[in-house]
Amino acid sequence: MTRSVLSLAVTLLLASPAAAFIRVSNQPLDRSLYPRYKDRAVIAGTITEVRVERPEDAAPRGRPVIDPVPDPSFIKFHVDTVILGDKALKDAAIEFRTDSFDWPAELVPQVKDGYCILVIRLPGRPEKLPSIYSVVPARRHEYPSASGNEEAQRILSRELVEQIKQENSPQRQWHLLLQVGPILTAADAPAVVPLLDAKNIWLKRAAVGGLARATRDPKYVQMVITDVREFLKTTKLGDEAEGLDPGARRSAYYLLLNHYFFLRTGWSEEGNAESAAYAEAFRLFARSLDKNESAQWLYGIKPLCIAGTKDDLKLLYDYYCSDRLGPRRRILGNPSYRQALLMGISRILNLGLSNWMQKDFIEKEDEQHRQVREALLKLGVIQDADDD
Repeated sequence: MTRSVLSLAVTLLLASPAAAFIRVSNQPLDRSLYPRYKDRAVIAGTITEVRVERPEDAAPRGRPVIDPVPDPSFIKFHVDTVILGDKALKDAAIEFRTDSFDWPAELVPQVKDGYCILVIRLPGRPEKLPSIYSVVPARRHEYPSASGNEEAQRILSRELVEQIKQENSPQRQWHLLLQVGPILTAADAPAVVPLLDAKNIWLKRAAVGGLARATRDPKYVQMVITDVREFLKTTKLGDEAEGLDPGARRSAYYLLLNHYFFLRTGWSEEGNAESAAYAEAFRLFARSLDKNESAQWLYGIKPLCIAGTKDDLKLLYDYYCSDRLGPRRRILGNPSYRQALLMGISRILNLGLSNWMQKDFIEKEDEQHRQVREALLKLGVIQDADDD
């Protein structure tokens, strides 16, 4: 049977000759294999060719670019095992375009004879090209088949944990932990426990984050909250950190939320439900970042709209009633943020307020505010003078 050669190209989004080149990042596996997605394939195999096409005569540009467009680059990939998807892909030779994909070289070197697992999306129509979502390091062996995305996540969790157990490099252990964390299963979690004794704080944080999410064990949840409390005492918003990649300095807050990825709310209903266990961490952010309105909203107030409890009702209501012409005008001047506050209170009190489109919300905001205020007055959370 003749197998067709598939090609992958990611669209380059260039608004003008001076626009930055857009790269697609290596997606977290809980997102690229989100259970509701029905168009994913997971394949294991070998990179058989890496090539870059350098045009002899590059067209001159009218203006300098912020991020120069790289030369088109490609890999050819031989499929050894189809973990998820059409079994006819086995033994196929697939060509992927990689210049607009942020290939995770720290996990999988992009070299000939390199072995890895790819999470891809096959096209729904013949004129469309497939897309690459995640690159996962792999060992050469026959992988089991998965009946769906969740089972594929379990297979990848097991594979990444086996590599962590065999790895001696703290830097590579760190990258493996960061990739497996969002999909780590409770069954695989015991293999990560020894890394709680890691000397490097970022390696330990990667282990804590994975264990907290996988097990929901209160002791790991408390470790996250305790660490956030200490982090906020010692780290300023502008501080940078290296993680375990020497010379690669990033925002310390950005790094922390990469390790405690469940503190990023709003992506999925399931993630929002899980984030309720970390309400105290969001309160810590809200209290500690009160001198920076944008950061306080992003890390503290907005997540509490999703994960807060009755303990947060007065905080959310007082925030909503803040002076919209004062320091919070950039936030409270946005109707969607005001609605998030009212919807957060509605969720906690089970008021059943409707989540309107922005135009409709502006027309109905006063009525929703009235219902929220009356409910809070009845509970004694606020007094008549609180929002004068």
